[in-house]
Amino acid sequence: MKKQKVLQVVAAGTISLSAVLGTNVPVYALEQSDVVDENEPVTEVPETDQNAENDLNDEAQTSDESENNIEEQNNNSSEAQAEEGQEMSDSENSPEKKVREITEPEASSDTEVTLENTGGNNLVSLGLGSAKYFTFSATVAFNDYETGQRSAALAFGDYRANVHELVGDWGTPVRIFNDANPFSADVEGVRGSSNPWLANNGISLAQPFTLSVSVKEGNKVSYSVNGKLAITTTLPNDYEGGDIGVMTFGSSATFSNITLTTYEEDLDYTSLQKLVATCNTYTADSFTEESWAKFGQALDSASAMIANQSASSQDEINAAYDALNSALAGLKEKPSSSEKGTWTVNEDGSVTGTDDCQNNYNIAPEVHTGDWTMSADVKYTKGLVNLFYATGDTPNENSYTVQVGDNTNVRLFNFTKADDATGTLSAPINDGKYHSVSITKKRKTVTVTIDGAQVIKHTFETIGSNFNSGRVGFGLWDGEVTYKNLTVTTPEKTAYDELQELIEKAESVKLSDYSEKSSKALTEALEAAKKMEESAAADDINAAKDILAKAMDNLAYAVIDPNGFTNVGDTDMAIDGDAILLANSGGDHFAMLSSQETAANDFFYEADVQLLEGAPNENYAMSAGIVFGAESRKTPGAKWYCANIDTRRSSQTDFFRVFGAGSDIVGGGIINDVDINQPLHLAIDVKADGSFTYTFGNKGKEAHSVSGQIENWTGGFVGLLSFNTKAAFSNVSFVDRTVNNDGTKLDNSDEKWKTDLGDTTYKGGSWTTDKSGLISDATGKGDTFLLSKMTGTNFIYETDLSYESDSGAAGLLFRFSENADGKQGYAVNVDAGSHKAKFWRWQDNAALQLIDEKDVEPADTYHLKVIAIDGNMQYWVNGVLIANLGDHTLQKDDKGQSTVQAEGYYGLLNWNAKATFQNTNFTVLDDKNTPAVSDVTVGSHSGDVDKKAQFFPESATWIQYVKNNAETVYLKADKAEDTTVTFEKDGNTYQEGEDIPVSEGINWITMHVINGDAERTYSLDIHRFQKDNVYYNEPYRGQYHYSVKEGWANDPNGLVYYKGKYHMFYQFYDDTKWGPMHWMHAVSTDLIHWEEEPVALYPDVNGTMFSGCIVADETNQSRLFSTKEGGLIAFITVDGNGQRIKLAYSEDEGKTWKKVDQIAADWTNDPLQDAAFRDPKVFQWEGKWFMVVAGGPLRIYSSDNLVDWKCESTYKDLHTECPDLYPQEVDGQVKWILSRGGRYYKVGDLKQVNGKWTYVPDDYYKDKDGVMNFGPDSYAAMTYYVSSFGTSKNPTIPDLIELNWMNTWADGYCNQVADKVGQQFNGTFNLHLQLGLEKSGDHYVLTQTPIDGYQDLRDEGTTYSEKVGADNTLLDGFKGTSYEIVSTFKPEAGTKKVGFQVRVGNGEHTDIVYDVEAGKLTVDRSHSGISIAGNSGNVNSIDVEKNEDGTIDLHVFVDSSSVEVFAKGYTAAGAYQIFPNPTSRSAKVIVDGDPCQADITIYDLTSVWTKEKADKTISSPDATEQVLYTGKSRKLSAYVLPADSSQAIVWTSSDEKIATVKDGTVTAAAPGKAIITATAKEDPGVKLEFTFEVKDSTFNTNVNDWVMDGVWTQDENGLVNDNTGYNAYHISKDTFKGDWTLETDVTYEKGLINIFFATNSSPFTDCAYDVQLTNEGKLKLMRFAGAEEEPVTPSVKINDGQSHHYKIVKEGKTITVYVDGQENMRANIEPALTHTYETVDAHYNEGHVGVGVWDGKATFQNFNVAQKADVDKSALEAKIKEAEALKESDYTADSWKHLQETLKNAKAMLENEEATQDLVDAETDALDSAIGALKKPETTVDKTKLEAAIKEADALKESDYTADSWKAYEKALESANKVFADDKADQEAVDQAVKALNDAKSALEKPETTVDKTKLEAAIKEADALKESDYTADSWKAYADALKAAKAVLADKSVSQKEVNHALEVLTQKRAALVKKTDSGKKTVANNTAAVTGLSLWASAAGASLLAILGLKKRKK
Repeated sequence: MKKQKVLQVVAAGTISLSAVLGTNVPVYALEQSDVVDENEPVTEVPETDQNAENDLNDEAQTSDESENNIEEQNNNSSEAQAEEGQEMSDSENSPEKKVREITEPEASSDTEVTLENTGGNNLVSLGLGSAKYFTFSATVAFNDYETGQRSAALAFGDYRANVHELVGDWGTPVRIFNDANPFSADVEGVRGSSNPWLANNGISLAQPFTLSVSVKEGNKVSYSVNGKLAITTTLPNDYEGGDIGVMTFGSSATFSNITLTTYEEDLDYTSLQKLVATCNTYTADSFTEESWAKFGQALDSASAMIANQSASSQDEINAAYDALNSALAGLKEKPSSSEKGTWTVNEDGSVTGTDDCQNNYNIAPEVHTGDWTMSADVKYTKGLVNLFYATGDTPNENSYTVQVGDNTNVRLFNFTKADDATGTLSAPINDGKYHSVSITKKRKTVTVTIDGAQVIKHTFETIGSNFNSGRVGFGLWDGEVTYKNLTVTTPEKTAYDELQELIEKAESVKLSDYSEKSSKALTEALEAAKKMEESAAADDINAAKDILAKAMDNLAYAVIDPNGFTNVGDTDMAIDGDAILLANSGGDHFAMLSSQETAANDFFYEADVQLLEGAPNENYAMSAGIVFGAESRKTPGAKWYCANIDTRRSSQTDFFRVFGAGSDIVGGGIINDVDINQPLHLAIDVKADGSFTYTFGNKGKEAHSVSGQIENWTGGFVGLLSFNTKAAFSNVSFVDRTVNNDGTKLDNSDEKWKTDLGDTTYKGGSWTTDKSGLISDATGKGDTFLLSKMTGTNFIYETDLSYESDSGAAGLLFRFSENADGKQGYAVNVDAGSHKAKFWRWQDNAALQLIDEKDVEPADTYHLKVIAIDGNMQYWVNGVLIANLGDHTLQKDDKGQSTVQAEGYYGLLNWNAKATFQNTNFTVLDDKNTPAVSDVTVGSHSGDVDKKAQFFPESATWIQYVKNNAETVYLKADKAEDTTVTFEKDGNTYQEGEDIPVSEGINWITMHVINGDAERTYSLDIHRFQKDNVYYNEPYRGQYHYSVKEGWANDPNGLVYYKGKYHMFYQFYDDTKWGPMHWMHAVSTDLIHWEEEPVALYPDVNGTMFSGCIVADETNQSRLFSTKEGGLIAFITVDGNGQRIKLAYSEDEGKTWKKVDQIAADWTNDPLQDAAFRDPKVFQWEGKWFMVVAGGPLRIYSSDNLVDWKCESTYKDLHTECPDLYPQEVDGQVKWILSRGGRYYKVGDLKQVNGKWTYVPDDYYKDKDGVMNFGPDSYAAMTYYVSSFGTSKNPTIPDLIELNWMNTWADGYCNQVADKVGQQFNGTFNLHLQLGLEKSGDHYVLTQTPIDGYQDLRDEGTTYSEKVGADNTLLDGFKGTSYEIVSTFKPEAGTKKVGFQVRVGNGEHTDIVYDVEAGKLTVDRSHSGISIAGNSGNVNSIDVEKNEDGTIDLHVFVDSSSVEVFAKGYTAAGAYQIFPNPTSRSAKVIVDGDPCQADITIYDLTSVWTKEKADKTISSPDATEQVLYTGKSRKLSAYVLPADSSQAIVWTSSDEKIATVKDGTVTAAAPGKAIITATAKEDPGVKLEFTFEVKDSTFNTNVNDWVMDGVWTQDENGLVNDNTGYNAYHISKDTFKGDWTLETDVTYEKGLINIFFATNSSPFTDCAYDVQLTNEGKLKLMRFAGAEEEPVTPSVKINDGQSHHYKIVKEGKTITVYVDGQENMRANIEPALTHTYETVDAHYNEGHVGVGVWDGKATFQNFNVAQKADVDKSALEAKIKEAEALKESDYTADSWKHLQETLKNAKAMLENEEATQDLVDAETDALDSAIGALKKPETTVDKTKLEAAIKEADALKESDYTADSWKAYEKALESANKVFADDKADQEAVDQAVKALNDAKSALEKPETTVDKTKLEAAIKEADALKESDYTADSWKAYADALKAAKAVLADKSVSQKEVNHALEVLTQKRAALVKKTDSGKKTVANNTAAVTGLSLWASAAGASLLAILGLKKRKK
C-alpha cells in the first residue's frame, strides 16, 4: 500500500433516495483527489490532529483488527488512538492520509442519507467512485424497526456487508455476500434469526449502530458492527472492488457519519519486465503471421505499460503478464517442408528428386482446407511418381495419391493401400519431357487431368482427415523426377456448391432426435435437393437450397416419453399424462434418462418445468432443474451438474444458475420478469469443450440466457431434479451430439514394441513406437488409454515401464470395458514422482481404491506384473508383492468391491506422464497352469493342534490354532497337479512336512503356491496358545460371561438356534484391538457353557466380514442347498468402498461355509444411496422374509427366497447401527420392537402402507425412544433366530433371547481395554436376556430378564434381612468377585438413597445407588479401579419408579470385570465394565437418611469355564518394558494371583543409580537400564520383572507421564517427531479439570502441528480441541478430525524453523491463543486468536493435553500446564504476613513507603481470582525484593554474642565428632570470624553469623559405638545344633529361612544395631514355632511358650481361618 485517501460524506439535512423510482438525487461528495474544489468549503485536518483521529477511530480500529485478527478492541481508548497516531506519523513509509469534509455554510451538523423501504433491495451509489482497497463506515438507524426487515448494508461493487435481523433460516444476521456470484461469509453461530451474535455483543439494531468494512491487499476483508469484529475472510481472486454505496432490503434506514478511506497498491512490475525481456529475443521469421501478430500486440501493450507505469492495479499488471504469456505459448512455428531422400532445387526453380527403392518424398509446408486444385509440370524417365494431393507431413495410409509410372496406367489410391480408381493414358509420359498434371478435389470428387485430357474422375463415399485439410507434394520410387510450376488454387463456390454442402449437412442430421413431422419435411426437401443437377438454372438451385435450409431450421426436437426416466431414491416418481412428477423427498430427488446408453459431452437438453409445492421447513421455497454430466445413472448424486431455478434466491443473481461438482459455475443475474407459478422452460446447450449456454424463462415468454465454461468437462448422463420440492417436468428433449471416439489404431508394424496384445487403439495423448518400445506422451492430457482387442479372465499380465521425467503415472489396465454405467475394470500403476504404487477398480465409472498407496523402491525401469485368478488378484513391482486382494496383512484398511469384474480387455494407461512401455505380454491361465490349493492341514511333532479350521481357497488369509506344547508345526497342502507349495517364515523357506518353529501368539507364515510362472500367496496365521492354565484364570476374565478366548471380539453376528444347539457367531480379529473383521464361532446347548469353534469366515476380495445374521432355511427356499432339508444361511456385511450384503451357506450346522458369488443387496442400488449399509437382521413373517439393515438410516427389505431382495421402505431420519426387529404378543395383539443397536428401542407395528411393508411406531414412540440399557457397555444387541414368527392370524413367536457386546466405541474405550489392564483378550458379552413386553401407563415397555440358566450357577446363598442405616456393617466379612445380589429395599419417609457398593477395597468401589427422592437409579464407576478412557461413561442414570408398595428391587450381577443392574421388573438395565484390583472383593450396603428394611440374598456363582488350576503369579496391567526420563516417576501396580493370596509385595531395583523404586513408584535417576522386580513377600520365588530404560530428558515439562502414537524422540532441543503421512500424537496420561493455561515452544517448517489443549486419551476420539499450525504458517482453531474455524495468520512467521512460544488460555468456554508474547497485568499483548464455544464436550472441562504432528517435523519444548485451580498463593500470603509483622520505626521512611506500595499490590493480587501463577509469583518476588530493600537507620552494631560464640567454639575438640559434621562446623566458624573482623558488617549480618554458628554446633554428631552381634552369633551357633529331621517340613522351612537371613546380617559389616536386634528376634520366634514330629504322626508345638500364637501361625500357614478351625459356620441374618 502506498497511499491513503479519506473522504467524509456530509449532507445538509435529510436526502431521500429511491432506487426503485430511478430518481437521480445527488449525494454530496468529493472525488478521490488531492485537489481542493474552490467552490466548496474544505477543512484540511492534519494527520496528528486528535479530532481527526477520533473521527476515524472506528474504521482505523477495524482496519487494525483485520490485520491483527483481534476480535474485540476498545474503540474509545484515547491512549490507543494516541499510540496509533504516533505510530503513523513516525513511520517513514506511512500512508499519506487526508480528510476532506464537505459542508454548506450555516448548515445543520446533522448529516444523513435516507433510503426508503421499497419492499425489496434499495441500492444507492454514494457518488464516491470505485474503490478496491479501503475502509468504509457509516452509522445506521432504522426508521421502520418494528415493521421492516431490519436489513441494511454497506455496498462495494457487487459485495454487501450486511445486517439483517429478520433473516429467516437462510442466512445469518451479520454477513458479507455477493449479489452477482454465490459468495457468502457468515458470522459465527447458527443460521437464522436465532443466531445470538448481535445479542452476545450487546448490539441492538433498534438503536443507531455503526457498520465498518475494510478490504486490504490480498483481498482480506474485515467487517465490524459497533466496533465488534464480526467477520474476517478473504474475497475471491476475481474481486476487483467497485462502486461505493449503501443498501437496504425491505427496510427504511438513515446512514450518517459516512467515511471512506482508500488505499492504493504498491505495484510490482518485476515479473512482467522479465517476461518482456524474454519475449524481445524472439523474431518474426520463425512463426506464422497470425500467431506473431497476436504476440506482437500483447508485447507492445506490456512494454508500453512498463514504460509509462500506467497500470492502475496489480491485477492489471497480472492480466498483462497473463496475456503476454498466453500469446507466447500460442506462437506457432511456420511449417517446414517435409522430405525424405535427395531433392535439389535447380537454377530455373524446378525441383529434382532421386530414389533407390526408398519411397522418398518432398511435401510442401502449407496446409490447405476445403476444395483445391493441385497443378504442376512433371518430367521423368524412370520410376513410379506419386503426386500427393492431400497428405499429412509424412505420407502414410491416410495420404491421397495419384501415381504414374513407365506405362499408360494412372492410379488413384490411398498411399500403401489398394486402388480407389484407375485411368489410362494414350501413351506413357516417362519420356523425359514436361507434362502438365492437374488434380482437382471438389467435395468428395477428384478429377485428374494430364496434358489437358481427363484421365480419372472418382467420388469417394467416405474420406479421411487429410482430405479436407492437408498438404501437397511429390514422391518417388526407384527413379528420378523433376517438377516445376507447382501451384494450389482454390475455386470460387457456386450456388450448386453451396447446395451440396447443405445436403452434406442435412445428411448428417440424426432424424431420430427430432419430431416425426419435422423429420419428414427434412427428408422430402433433402430428396428434392439431391435430384438437382449442376447444370440446372441458378434460380432452381437456390430455391432447392432455400427449401432445404428452411426444413433444417424447422426441425423440432423429439419429446421423450415420460416412461423413459428412471426414478432414483426412495421418494416416488409418478407419470401424469405427458408429465413426470417428482415428489418432495426432503432433499435431492433425481430421475435419470434410461435410454441414454453412453455418457454425453456435446448435447442440447431442455424441459418445461412447473413448480408445484415447496417444503414448510424451507418457507415453501421451491427448486428444480435439469441434470447433466452425472457420472453415473445409478448414483447421480456422486457427481453431477444442474441448470436450475431456486426461489430461495429470487432476489439474487443465482435465482437461475448452473452449478455442479461441488461449486457454483454461473448465475443468471437478477431476473424480475419470471412468474414462478407459471410453467418455466429450461434449456442447456453444452459443447464438448465444456462451454455452455443456459436459456431460461417462462414458457412462451421472453427468454434469458447466460454462458459459461465447465472446467475439466468429461460429460455424463442427463436427468431431472427437484430439491425439497414437488415439480412436474414435460416436453423433455435431449439431442446427443457426442462424437464417439473409438480411438486411433496404433501402428506397431515394425514390432519395436515387444507385445502380444495384437491390434490396439488409443484415446488421448500420443502413442508411438521407436527402438525403445511404445512411447506414450500424456503430458498435460490427464487420463489416456491404449486398449487391446483381446480379453482376459485368468492370466499373468506384465510390462516394463520407464519414465522420462518425475511427473505423472502409468501402468496396466486389465479386465477393462465400458458400458452404459461407465468404465469397468482394474488398473495398477507406479507414480513417477512419488514412487508409489496404486491399484484400483472402476465400477460404474467410480474409481475405487483397492489398496492404500504403497512406496516402491525408485528404479530406472519398473517391471509391473499382475496375476489374476478369479477374484484373487496380485500386483508385483520389480519382484515385490505390493497387493494381494483380501490379504489384510498387506492392506489393513477396508478397500473392498462388489462382485468381481471377471473378464475384460487388456490395456495400458498413462496419466500426465511421458512413459515407455516394453515387453508387454500376457499369459492365459487355465486348469493346467493355474496354481491351486484346495486345503491346508497343520500338524505338530511336538504338541497338539486345535480343531481343524476351514480353509477357503478364495480367501488370502487363514487362522489355525495350536496348543502351547506345539513348539513346532508342519504344514501340508492339497494341491492341483503341477502345483508346488513352499512356506516362508522369518526369511526361512520350508517344504511341506518340515518343522517350523512357532512362538506364543501369532505366527505369520507365507504359503507360496506356484505353477510355472504363476504364483499365488496366502498368509497363514498359526496361532500358538499360551499355557492352558492361563486361560479363564485371568484377573479380568468374566467367570459366567462369555468372552473370546484370545484376541478381539465385538458385535454378536449370526445368533441362531438350530437342531438343538445355540450358535454364537461374532466379530473377531486376532489382536486385542479392532481390525479387519472375521466371524468367530461358539456353540452351546444352554447359553451358559460354550464350546469354541474355529474361525468361520475371513475377509476376501469383496472386503472384510462386518456384522450380519444367520437364519435356518429349513425347506431350501433359497435353492442353495443340495437337499430339501436346507441349512443355515449367513447374511454378511462386506465392508470396503461402501457396504453390501453377501450370502454364505452351511450344510453341516455351521462347521463349514460356502460363500455365494452374488451380492444380495448393495448400497449403490439402495434408494437412499448411503454407503452405510450394514448389520442385516433377517426374520420370517407372513410367509415372507424380511431384512432390516442400517449402519446409517434404517431400511426394510423383503424376499421370497432369501436370495433376491427388494427394498420395502426407508427411514432416512432414523439412524442406527445393528438394528433388530422382532414381535411380542401382548394383550391379544402382536407388537413389534425395533432395537436401535441395543441402546434404545421403539414399539410399534409392522404393516403394509401403500403396498409397502413399513414399520410404524406407536404414538408414544414417534418422537422418542425407550432405553434398552442405560450403562455404557451394552451394544449391538441381537436376538437368536429360532423359527418363523408365523402370521398375524397365527403368530408362532418363540422365546426371544438377546445378547449384547459388553463394550463401547465411545471415547475409543473398547480399543484401550486390553492394553490398559494387561491381557491378551478383549471381547466380553453381556448376560443372555429373555425379552418381553408389558404395559406401563399408556404405552408398552420392554423387559429384559436374565435367562433362568444363570440360577443353576448359584450356591445355596446367604440371606440378610435387617433394618439398616448409613453406618451399617451388614456385609462386613463378605468377599467375592463373581456373584449375584437379589434385593428389595423398603425406604422410610426419611430415607434418601439405598443401594450397594461392590468390589470394595484398595480405595476402590463401584456404587449402585437408587435416589429415593429423585426416583433415579445411578451406577458410578469413577472409583472402580483402572480408568480406561478418562471419565468416559463413569456415571450414568435412569429414571426408575418405585414399586406400587413403595419398595425398590435391585437385581445385581457382579463378575470379575463387570456389573449389570436390573430394576423395576427388568424394565431398567445397565451394564458396566469395571477393572478393580483383584483383591478388591468386599461389598457394602448404602443407606442415606433414615434406616430402612433391606432384604438381600447373595449367591456366589460358579465359573462356567473348564479350566486348569492357575499358577501363583504376580500380575500387572502395566507394560513390562518401559522408557522413563530422568527426574520423572511412574507408579506401577501389581497384585498376587490368586487374589486370596497375601498381597505383600517387595519392590527392588537392580541398579538404584539408574532407577529407584518405593512402594511401586519408580523414579528415574540416571541414564541406563534397570530391572524393577516385584516379589511376593510370602513366596520370594514368585516375581515379576519390569525393564526400565532411563534416558536423559531434554524436554522441559511439568507433565509427568505420556501416552503416544508414532515415533517420538528427544534431541538436544527437546521432544521431536518427524513423519511422512502419519498422524502422530503425544498425550498426557493425567487429566486436567476446569480452567487451565497451556504453554509450549514449537519449531517447525513443514507439516500440520497440533497443540491439543483438551482431548480424550486419543485425539481421534470425539474430536480433540486443538490449535493447529499449518503448512502455510497459519493458526487454526479446530476440532481434531472435525470442524474447524477460519485460519488466521499470526503477526510473526511461525513456519520458519525457529522456536515460537504459544500460550493457550482456557477460561470457561473461551479460548485465547497468544504467539510469541508474555502477558502480565500491566501490558497485555494482543491475542492471535480468540474464540468462544457455544457448547462443549465433557473432555473440554476434564481432559488430557498434548501435541501431534502430521506429515512433517516439529520440535517441542517447555510444555507446561498451569491449572487455574492450582494457583498457589501460599508463598505470597506468607510474604504478606512477613511484611505486616515489620515495624515502621525500624526502617527509613523511603524504604518503608516503597514496601507499603508493594504490599498494597500484593494484597490486591491475593484477592484477584483471575490471577495466574506467573502473576502471583511475580508479585511475591516484588514484595520479597521490597522487604529486602528496607533500610534501617544507622545504629551501633553489637558483636558481644558473636564474640562469646566464637570463644565457646574454640574450646571444642575435632576428635570428639564425625568428620562431616565437624567440617560444616568449621565452615560456620570461619564465616563468623570474618563477620567479627568486618567493621562494616551490620547488625543483621552479625545476628545471622551467630545463628549459623550455633546451628552448626547443634548439628555436630559424635561417632556411633560398635555394633554388638554377640547374642546373634550365639543364637546362630545354637541353631546349627538342631536337626531338620526332628521337625515338620513346614515349620522347619520358616526356621531355615530366618536362620539364613540371620547369617546374612551377621556377615554384613554395614548393618545397624537395630537390624541385628531384629534378626535375632525373628530367629528366636521361628525357633519357638518349630513343631516336632511324634511317633503317632501328630504335630506338636516345639515349646509351650506362646502356644496360642503357635496355633494361630499354624492355622495361617495351612490357609484356614480360625473360625474354620473351630468348626464355626457363616451365620444367617
